[in-house]
Amino acid sequence: MYGLPKTHKDGLPLRPVMSSIGSYNYRLAKVLAARLQPLRQSQYILRDSFDFVNSLKKLHARMTKHQMISFDVTSLFTKVPLAYTIDLILVRLYGIGDKCGDGINKKKREDWCSTCQNRADLKQLLEIATSDTHFSFNGKYYKQHNGVAMGSPLAPLIAGIFMVDLERKLMKKLRKKGVLWYKRFVDDTFVITRKKADSDKLLKILNSHHPDIQFTLAKEENQQLAFLDVLVSRRAKSFVTTVYRKPTYTGLLTKWTSFVPRQYKVSPVSTMIYRGIQLTSSYALMHQEMDYIRSVCQRNGYPINFIENQIRKTLVRYMQKQAECSREANGQATGQTTVQEVKHNTMTKEVKDKDRDIERIFMEVPFTGKSTRKFIQDVKGIARDLKPTAKIIAVSKPPKAVRHFFQNKDPISKDLQSNIVYKLSCSSCPATYIGETTRQMFRRLKEHGAMQPSKPTPEDGVRRSARIAAKTKNGSCNSVALCSSSNDRNGDNTVSTDNNSAVARHAQETGHNIDWKNWIILSKDMHPYRLCVREALAIAEFQPSLNVTVRSVPLFVFPEGYSSRRKGIERELKHNKKIQ
Repeated sequence: MYGLPKTHKDGLPLRPVMSSIGSYNYRLAKVLAARLQPLRQSQYILRDSFDFVNSLKKLHARMTKHQMISFDVTSLFTKVPLAYTIDLILVRLYGIGDKCGDGINKKKREDWCSTCQNRADLKQLLEIATSDTHFSFNGKYYKQHNGVAMGSPLAPLIAGIFMVDLERKLMKKLRKKGVLWYKRFVDDTFVITRKKADSDKLLKILNSHHPDIQFTLAKEENQQLAFLDVLVSRRAKSFVTTVYRKPTYTGLLTKWTSFVPRQYKVSPVSTMIYRGIQLTSSYALMHQEMDYIRSVCQRNGYPINFIENQIRKTLVRYMQKQAECSREANGQATGQTTVQEVKHNTMTKEVKDKDRDIERIFMEVPFTGKSTRKFIQDVKGIARDLKPTAKIIAVSKPPKAVRHFFQNKDPISKDLQSNIVYKLSCSSCPATYIGETTRQMFRRLKEHGAMQPSKPTPEDGVRRSARIAAKTKNGSCNSVALCSSSNDRNGDNTVSTDNNSAVARHAQETGHNIDWKNWIILSKDMHPYRLCVREALAIAEFQPSLNVTVRSVPLFVFPEGYSSRRKGIERELKHNKKIQ
């Protein structure tokens, strides 16, 4: 776990973030988030600040006579009640209560109806994906028992479902107390109320929904209120909007002299320009925003010709998009199409059909300057000649920034890492073993015969759900069974009690000691097949004596491994130089 400081707030509070990519419940969380997405839909939700500005434009002029306020939830993600929200999901999907009645606990699962079985299964999956979250901080391991971790695919969904329930239950009370217009983006809410409405009473109503979820209130000042990145002003007959930047904004961009691909410099500038066009409600405000963008870019060393070129290109794209939208709207309103529109639609259809037949091939290229651009152009030219239906999309990867050389996150213990290719060595002889595992390494070490694997052990409850822990406590679940499934190759898919792995057999037959502490991580990969390829390459390179299988997948490009192939290429180059 690591924290991002909220520089715009007093005391610099941290926003806790836990990277769950690669964790045991990450893929489950992604599947559940995709399936449960419709449950967070609501008429009050905003997609982004552009949607917010467009919604303001549709309001009647008389709404400007009322007052604006905004609410913000204090630490929504880390304080959202998990058990409460999981019950909300189950009620939305399956209704209130179990279909089998109050006696469901006395029945066997086989006697339950399909609805009750599905309800129980989904509840268990949600608990595994949310409440069984472990993280390390300052060398200690913790389990999150409430709230959702920022970084989990389910975090926005759980928070959104809770907020939808809050609005559904409290909206009538809020309307009675003077709320006229209500819009929300995640945990930030923009509200227009009657002039005489008591905003403190509205705050009290919101805070009464759940003791863990508390709101803060912000009122307009001088008929102005900032919401998201928009500054809203009330005028006589309309709302005036422009771009809002917090006082802590420094205007720092990627320097023009930075050694990065050109697109890294184009994207932030064009994004600022597009945002300025979309969020400003008048040409005068847009002109002011463009002047500000020019000054920010020039302070970062950008040439004025580059800035003006980006402003012109972005404006042209925006105007073309607006013209196309208005043309479609007029066609739908009249029900008629002109000759020009028919030609445009025909050309658009032809372009879409042509794009559908094109095979897109993505290629990552290390950025080295002009040579990278030349290389990409050459590859695209070769692709056009050899395979016209293919389109090469090259992504230039810049060199590592300075921050990559400084550790700002707690390192994950070796024994807790997964999706790795590892190398074990014998302490008494040169024998070595190379394998791969998609699970945590301490489990694999135990299967190899390690009597006392490094902490944490399965008995400490690491990555074990409350359900499995309860079974183990009651004696209905064997702790060895938790590690019985193995993704490792080389015929070592057995648990440590049998000591049937190649490493365990070597220790038994020779009486040697395996170095369980100083094992090495050779490579990592999240994709199972690529992990097998990396394992095969490592076996071909190091030639470990304990491996039964030569390789887990066939090698076509580097049949002798990375280093052998590299040495062979070097020998060929030296030989060619001698001939020349």
